[in-house]
Amino acid sequence: MADQVHPIWTEDELDTALAGLHNDRGPANLASARTALYAALGAPEPIIPKSRRRWPHWAAAAAVVALLVSGALVIRSGPTSTTQQASAAVLTLRKAATAAIGERDPVVKPGQYLYIRQNAWWENTIVGTKTFDYLADSVTETWVPADRTGTWMQRRSIIGQRKWVIGTETEAAAGGIPPDDHTPSELTAPCGDFYPATGHTASCADVQGNWQNPTPAWLATLPTDPHAMLDRLKKDSPAFKPGNGLGDAELFVYVADALRGGLVPAKVRAVFYQTLALLPELKVTEQVANLDGRTGVAMGVDSPESPVRQEIIIDPVTGQFIGERTVVLKPIPGFAAGAMTGSSSVTTSVVNSIGSTR
Repeated sequence: MADQVHPIWTEDELDTALAGLHNDRGPANLASARTALYAALGAPEPIIPKSRRRWPHWAAAAAVVALLVSGALVIRSGPTSTTQQASAAVLTLRKAATAAIGERDPVVKPGQYLYIRQNAWWENTIVGTKTFDYLADSVTETWVPADRTGTWMQRRSIIGQRKWVIGTETEAAAGGIPPDDHTPSELTAPCGDFYPATGHTASCADVQGNWQNPTPAWLATLPTDPHAMLDRLKKDSPAFKPGNGLGDAELFVYVADALRGGLVPAKVRAVFYQTLALLPELKVTEQVANLDGRTGVAMGVDSPESPVRQEIIIDPVTGQFIGERTVVLKPIPGFAAGAMTGSSSVTTSVVNSIGSTR
């Protein structure tokens, strides 16, 4: 798997390449340096007509530095084409995969817990004599023991005020809609089986690993080759059928499902990123700040079957998955095109006792 990831250049290698850009031996040397830079990033060099290759040396150097710093090719003038967005996605994902391979997963010792905090704005619709729709600020905290078969705990809380989409607070109160209960709810269960099937007691035996619940045993069955992982995604996704109009969006959603819970190890995340880079419809949407103020790159896949686009936000410098958002593509009740119907952030750390946050 490591052979399939292109490492980021060291400062010495970057200095050498940039020196080549200013070498006075002519355009051939400039072209060679430019080609080497794209090769180091693991991206094909864009084909540029010869009439457009006569850049001033300072312009070429600035473009290359922007490429290396951001991990994405950013065109400042004019609208960004789909091809450029796809190239940016590939560059970003390959950089993130390289970072993830070098990342060390949190070490959870016996008696300690992996603490996962998900802060999200989620949509809540209430239908009665009148329909109300709003976004609620919530936090889901999960404590996972070092021995995954031990007792887990999950705490859910509504922490913020509502953002009204349809209706108002005053109208809701007049219509008998109660305010959100800010009292946290807590659940404990072995293996994280917080919601056992009706008539069943929480048990490790009932926990099935899948894309929506990536258990260690299930993660161990995943291939390490990106192309094989893509085949696995197509096999496991029941809605993905050639020609059904869902395209790459359904495969993208499955990867997002797995990443959401914060339990995917760094090396598996790297393969996920490499696999997403194979989706021709994937594109970078923008550099965004998630709910915790951390900046990452947002990317997603448009689906002709859906008026919204699900996006993931990753930090290409660390290789971490840091959140999600859902963006409206076509106007829907209460939301204009470009609005967000939800967003989230995910952070993880190691704590010494269940229920503690640091």
